Amino acid sequence: MKNLILAFVLLSFAAGCSDDGTSNNSNTNNVNNTTAEICDDTLDNDGDGDIDCDDSDCAAAAFCSTNNLNNVTAEICDDTLDNDGDGSTDCDDTDCVAAANCSTNNVSNGACDNAADLAIIENPAVDQDAITGSCTQSCFFNGDFLACVTECVQTDTGLSAGCSACYGGTADCGKTNCMTACMGGASPECEACLNENCHPAFVTCSGIEGQ
Repeated sequence: MKNLILAFVLLSFAAGCSDDGTSNNSNTNNVNNTTAEICDDTLDNDGDGDIDCDDSDCAAAAFCSTNNLNNVTAEICDDTLDNDGDGSTDCDDTDCVAAANCSTNNVSNGACDNAADLAIIENPAVDQDAITGSCTQSCFFNGDFLACVTECVQTDTGLSAGCSACYGGTADCGKTNCMTACMGGASPECEACLNENCHPAFVTCSGIEGQ
């Protein structure tokens, strides 16, 4: 599970602020929007200065799908070693979030960490990324942006008011703190801003990491 909330904020800011009419949706930070980044050839195929897994175009690539620095050695979640070399060991490594021996680390009192909200969050038919992105866009110029997004998320997902407020709070945080960094869409600077300024508060509020 990782950074659910980043996806909808990136989607919203990119859609609302991009001025590149030739943008390739599957290649968002591509300088020429023509040549796709190949995620495992050590080349900067799209000419944006980022190579392979360092390029945000590769965020969904299987080769880059974990926080494993070498994407070869898997993290073993109960041996006290940093097998994948990412600086995190066992249950402190996000690769181990689903491991049985790490489940006790996930106890929380967050607003979304309850049976009803988790059933919705884990339901593949309810696309929280798309719904929250749509709510962020539709509420963008609303005088009470936070309340607007919260109510929209609650209505469209069925999540509780408290859980929906966590999503609304993160959207509000992104709008307040990361507009400049995210003006060009899904860039490393944008992701770093959201991770630093907004994601920790979402985890504290919701009691979940996101997915």
